[in-house]
Amino acid sequence: MQMTWIKRLIGVLMMVLWTSLGYAEEVDDLLRDLKAPEASTRQKAIARLGLLGSPKAVEPLIQALKDPNADVRASVASTLGIFSDLRVVEPLIGALKDENPQVRENAASSLGALRDPRAIPPLIVALEDPSTTVQWQAIRSLAAMEELAVPSLLSLLKTRHSKVRDYAISALGEIGTPAVAPLVALLQDEEASARSGAAAALGFIKDDHAVEPLMAALKDKDSKVREQAVSALVMIGKPAVKPLVQQLPTADSSVRENIALILGVLRDPQAVEPLLPLLKDPDRDVRARAAWALGRIGDKEGTKSLQELLGKETDAYVKSTAEETLHQLEGKAKTKILGPDL
Repeated sequence: MQMTWIKRLIGVLMMVLWTSLGYAEEVDDLLRDLKAPEASTRQKAIARLGLLGSPKAVEPLIQALKDPNADVRASVASTLGIFSDLRVVEPLIGALKDENPQVRENAASSLGALRDPRAIPPLIVALEDPSTTVQWQAIRSLAAMEELAVPSLLSLLKTRHSKVRDYAISALGEIGTPAVAPLVALLQDEEASARSGAAAALGFIKDDHAVEPLMAALKDKDSKVREQAVSALVMIGKPAVKPLVQQLPTADSSVRENIALILGVLRDPQAVEPLLPLLKDPDRDVRARAAWALGRIGDKEGTKSLQELLGKETDAYVKSTAEETLHQLEGKAKTKILGPDL
């Protein structure tokens, strides 16, 4: 019995040995193929080496980044991202300057997979690459870095280059929760572009913790910041309704108008009762926005209040808004009763 067990163990060990020898031989053959005259052979070898993942292939693959054929270089740039080997980072950073856009795109993708902080500054430079596909891959790779990339991306919100700023907002939006606290802090920055960018990114993230800071941003002295805060609160949606409603009684006129705008877009029925007093607001813009918002929500109580407003309102602008809103509500009611084709 013991002899049988020993024979089986020897058999397993021999199989492992032969497999290892076969693996080593295949790697050696593939490394030789990296110097084959046909580009297709070199590409096949690169793909197979990536699957095998042998550390022995790393240096030869790095050298293959200098291959005269762009398709081969692109294959290498993609494959090196599979190896969690620090040796590949600097060569891939160098490949971000390759003349071929596919090589640059693949290099950016691999750097995102590796998540090495050394790649962050070069990837930020790649946001201004001539190729749009490279730019977008740089965004995705920076987003993949998560909290490692947040400080660098936050600094980009201050740039005057609007396209780069938009890319930074997009990347921060993808990073999500780790970026919330730094973005909230940035809402207090001296530069309006930074505050505006922070508000936009918080809208993409849709984190409840951003509601109160964004509500405060509705009072910002810069109109673009206020607009972005409005958009962000709309994107956050239902979690923003209750805090917005609670702020209505103490808010100044411009904030009241923006809150009415947000509540109208969100069309949450719980906003109807708090909006009704705004129909008697001393500011005509607030009254008009409240009328519009109540019409958007379409609640019966709101509709009745709009009808009453028409009989009392003296301002032509507010009256016109209320009339148009009621007309739209009547049209929707008819469509609901008769059907869309009648």
